[in-house]
Amino acid sequence: MDGLADPDRIGMAGHSFGGWTTLTTTARDRRIRAALPLAPAGGASPIPSNLLRESVDLRWSREVPTLYVVADRDSILPLAGMQELFARTPATKRMVVLEDADHLHFCDRVEETHELFRMMPQDPLFEHIQKAIPPSPSSCRASGRTSPSVASR
Repeated sequence: MDGLADPDRIGMAGHSFGGWTTLTTTARDRRIRAALPLAPAGGASPIPSNLLRESVDLRWSREVPTLYVVADRDSILPLAGMQELFARTPATKRMVVLEDADHLHFCDRVEETHELFRMMPQDPLFEHIQKAIPPSPSSCRASGRTSPSVASR
């Protein structure tokens, strides 16, 4: 594998819990030089447990350019929580907000994935969130568009 990866140019990306992992790992692994959290956990949310919020580690000891990509209608990890994490991030940063998008717009086959999440048996911890998620057509096409648009902040 020598020569296939430049050890001075390592970035990390992840969605949801993977976004939390991206933020926290960046604090612990100095090799990471860029971060791309997609709708990361760790900010304010309707999930009753604050474990991820309390344990996200943003004490980076170096400059790590960070691009947040989030959804404005995220019913699982709302935009307010993303803005909280963004404000706490100690680096050059930018946030791109997908308009008319929900948490599962970051997944393949978004409508199928959205409905699967809504309909599958859930842990009681997520029951109230699951009940609040609208059916796929209203979540995926709120403004009449078939795909989200982008607003940069």
